[in-house]
Amino acid sequence: MTMGDPVLAAGLGAAATAALCGAAMGLARIFGPDHPPAPPVAAPVPEGLAGVMSDVALRFTPAGMLNYVSASSRPVLGVDPGDLMRRPDEPDTDPLSVAATLRSLAGLAGGEEASQRLRRADGAIIWTQARCHAIPDSDDRLVMLRDITIQRHAEAQFHDSTNRLARLANQDSLTGLANRACFLATAEKLIGGVERMAMLFIDLHRFRPINDVHGHAVGDVILRETAARLDRELVDEPLVARLGADEFA
Repeated sequence: MTMGDPVLAAGLGAAATAALCGAAMGLARIFGPDHPPAPPVAAPVPEGLAGVMSDVALRFTPAGMLNYVSASSRPVLGVDPGDLMRRPDEPDTDPLSVAATLRSLAGLAGGEEASQRLRRADGAIIWTQARCHAIPDSDDRLVMLRDITIQRHAEAQFHDSTNRLARLANQDSLTGLANRACFLATAEKLIGGVERMAMLFIDLHRFRPINDVHGHAVGDVILRETAARLDRELVDEPLVARLGADEFA
């Protein structure tokens, strides 16, 4: 057949009409005026939410009851939309359960956000972020729930890396004591904040021959032991540092 064929044209027109009707019904289901709770079946995600298909759309009534759950609940929460809507509102001792999370989300007002951990149906713990939206001409609220676990893990790794770099910048790598830069910065702050203070500088005599005769490995052992003893005996002091080579303060 060709595009000019009247039979083909009629078929395409019928299909287009059916698609438009389906989209309109989906939009009315989410953003339409108040209506009695719909049967607990999975409804399609409206066209307006197509850009956030990975988010879970949850529509709550003013009483906190669910009357819509998007199909995204299956990959995010591990629960089918229909099963989620059929679940009874019974006490749950697990604060991370899906049921406990839904009760918490039901209390959000339009414009509010919440981040929390959640235990999926399969037992996996994920981080979620929710944002509540007011629905025009309705007292219902639409909550969009997003899995931000990967983002949270990336933030934690960045935080750990930043802390590790900060420690390396202020710590002597051999002994674990504060290094010269950290000592000088701390001393400058102490001098400007107290009336009296004392500094003790320690130099290990005849340390060079130990390195020359027994090697640097033995010398490193002596430096680490010296640092450990100073740190242990001067535990009440503001700072114990290795300034470099065999010098401590």
